[in-house]
Amino acid sequence: MAHISYNDQRQQNRSWNTGGIQRNNAGNTPPVQTVVAKELPAQYVDAAEQVIAKMNDRPDKQKAITSTKIRKLFGLFIDLYNEIKRSDNDTLTESQMQVLTSARVRIVYECGRERSVQERSVQEFVRDANLLEYLKSVGNSRQKLMKFYNYFEALVAYHRFYFGDK
Repeated sequence: MAHISYNDQRQQNRSWNTGGIQRNNAGNTPPVQTVVAKELPAQYVDAAEQVIAKMNDRPDKQKAITSTKIRKLFGLFIDLYNEIKRSDNDTLTESQMQVLTSARVRIVYECGRERSVQERSVQEFVRDANLLEYLKSVGNSRQKLMKFYNYFEALVAYHRFYFGDK
């Protein structure tokens, strides 16, 4: 059995395709793709339906995000939403902004956990739903956060409608 050095193992790990970024064989790091804020459309319920319907139309439906995983991601926002809907402030507090930042990091982490091509369901869902882009556009706006929450809630509802409890 051949011994693999630490650097050889790191090189092998870097060769995996993660998040749609192709890494080259030379081991150079991929170009950084930053998330650019994108405004949530006014008809966000229709947009949510299109995202989930697109997943349902694919021949490999078994690889769609599971209801457990989508609810886990949605759960990152429930307490914050309940807090801000009772608030009169138009802007989020520093601690509320920290919750949003932590949620963004958690979503990215969940995407990064999927190492093989066969298990890219979370990455595809986050990409197709523009979750990170829409989340980044919230900024410190209470109203935008409520709209984002309602969009995510619509994603969960349409997932339940199209996929049942899978």
